[in-house]
Amino acid sequence: MEGVLPELIFYSLVALCIVIWIILFIWLGNVLYLEPSNIQLKLRRQGIKGPPPAFVMGNIPEMKRIMSMAADAPRSEAHLPLGFSTSTTFPYFAQWTKLYGGTFTFALGNEQLLYVADTKLVKEINLSKTLDLGKPSYLQKDRGPLLGKGLITSNGAVWFHQRKTIAPQLFMDKVKGNLNIMVESASNLVSSWLGLIELGSGSGCADIRVDDYIRSFTSTVISKMMFGSHHSKAVELFPKCRALMKNLQTPTILKGIPFFRYLPTKENRDVWRLEREIHASLIDIVKENPEAASDKMAQIIMESAKTGELGPSTLDQYIVDNCKDVYLAGFEVTAVATLWGLVLLASNPEWQARLRAEIFEVCGGHVPDTNMLGKMKLVCTKLK
Repeated sequence: MEGVLPELIFYSLVALCIVIWIILFIWLGNVLYLEPSNIQLKLRRQGIKGPPPAFVMGNIPEMKRIMSMAADAPRSEAHLPLGFSTSTTFPYFAQWTKLYGGTFTFALGNEQLLYVADTKLVKEINLSKTLDLGKPSYLQKDRGPLLGKGLITSNGAVWFHQRKTIAPQLFMDKVKGNLNIMVESASNLVSSWLGLIELGSGSGCADIRVDDYIRSFTSTVISKMMFGSHHSKAVELFPKCRALMKNLQTPTILKGIPFFRYLPTKENRDVWRLEREIHASLIDIVKENPEAASDKMAQIIMESAKTGELGPSTLDQYIVDNCKDVYLAGFEVTAVATLWGLVLLASNPEWQARLRAEIFEVCGGHVPDTNMLGKMKLVCTKLK
C-alpha cells in the first residue's frame, strides 16, 4: 500500500491537470472563435457584412496595413486600392465604407464592433430606450485606468442611474449658474497673457504656448465647478491625468498582443501607479469635507453612490470613476474645442472683427453675463 498511494496521488494530479487543460481549451475556443463567429453569423443574416477577421487578431492586422499605406500614400498614391482615402484620420473606415456600405461589422481581437454611418439608423438607435444598447466592453478593459466604470463606459441599470443623477448637473441652466467661475478664470488667463506681452521685447507681442494655458484654464474651471473651495487640490491632478492619457494614447488592443494590459511593462507600471495616485487624491478631496459645497458635482456624485445601482463597483470606485469622467471631459474636451476655435479665429481675421464688434455692442465694455450671451446672435449662431 505504501507504493500504491503515491502512485494514485500522481495519477490523480495528472487527471486533474488534463481536466483543467480541457476546460481552458474549451473556454478559449468559445471566447476566441465560437462567440465571435455566432455574432458575425447573426449580423450576416441581417445583411450586415464586413472585412473578414483573422483568428485571434480580428481585423487588427488589416487596420495596421491600411494605416501604413495611408502614411506612404504621397509616394505610392497610384498603387492604393479602389476607394481608398488618405484624407481621413481612420483610413480603414473609409475603405470599408466603400466596400461594405455605411453599416458593417469589424473585429478588434475577439471584440465584435458595429460601425454605423447610416443617419436613419443612428437616429433610430438614439431614440431607442432599451438598456441593451451600450458601449463596448473594451472601453472598461483597455481604458479602465482612465475611464473606469463611470458614465462614459457603463451600460444598463448602472448607466441609467448615473445618467439620471449626474447628467442634469450638466444641463444649460446649471452651466449658466457657473458663468462667474468661467469669467473669472478667463480674465485671469487673459491677464497672464497681457503680462507676458508686457515683459516682451516691447514689440507688443510674445511667443506663448497657448495649449498649456488653455488646459490650465479649463482644469481650473471644472475643478471649481466640481470641488468648490477644494479646487486647488484638484488642479494638482491635472499633470497626472495628462500623463495617464499620454500613456494610454495607443490602444493596447491595436498593439496586437493579447492581454497586453496585464503585462508588467514600464508603461503599464506607470499606468497602474498613476491610477492609484489619482484614486487616492480624489477620495481625499471628496471626503475631506463632505458637508460643504452640497451643490457641487463631486458631492452630487457622492450622494448618487449611496442611492442607486453601483454594479460591480465599490462606493469609492463609483465616486472616483465618475469624478474622473466628468473631470477629464471638462478640462480636456473643452480645451481641445477652445483651441480649435482659436485656430479658426486666427485663420479668419474677418470673423474676428465681426464677432468682436458684436461683443462690444452687446457688453458695452462690461463683463458678460447670461443675459448678454443670449443677445449675441452672431456668436451663438457660430457656436451651434
